[in-house]
Amino acid sequence: MICVLASAFFWNTALVAAQAPVQVVRVCDVIRDLPVYAGKVVAIVGRFSYREEGRFISEETCEGLKPGGLPTFNTIPVFFDAKAAPKPPQGLSIDRNLVYKELEIIKRQTSLASFRFGSEDYDRWAVAYGRVEMMKDTPPKLKNSGQKLEPAPARLICASASLVVFLTN
Repeated sequence: MICVLASAFFWNTALVAAQAPVQVVRVCDVIRDLPVYAGKVVAIVGRFSYREEGRFISEETCEGLKPGGLPTFNTIPVFFDAKAAPKPPQGLSIDRNLVYKELEIIKRQTSLASFRFGSEDYDRWAVAYGRVEMMKDTPPKLKNSGQKLEPAPARLICASASLVVFLTN
């Protein structure tokens, strides 16, 4: 009986160990090292915005970007596609402490938009689970209060809106 229990414990441990933890990153992390993140499944922490033009996750500024490198951008469009997006593993778990540690850094340089009217739901802190994809051809431009944001060379593709988790302050 002990051998059976020990064997079952080892098997369950092996299954858990085989599932790699979800990498928690900031928008700026992805922007700084886009080739490394292209095609990878991650949990991105940032300011999640909902606008007429679409949904996106962003930070206001990204420190440490190399001048003369990629165009400076701070926005990653978020698309929902149940067929093309990665399916979350059963029992998906994201390190809450790491998410809030990253959020603390983000809040130092990024703020939520304040609207004279409407809902506060247009800008919220969030973590979004999906795959980073390089944009093909010309990336779309997102508008923000009449100003065009820089084009984004990548997007995050999520299976559904339920994989965007809003964070409390």
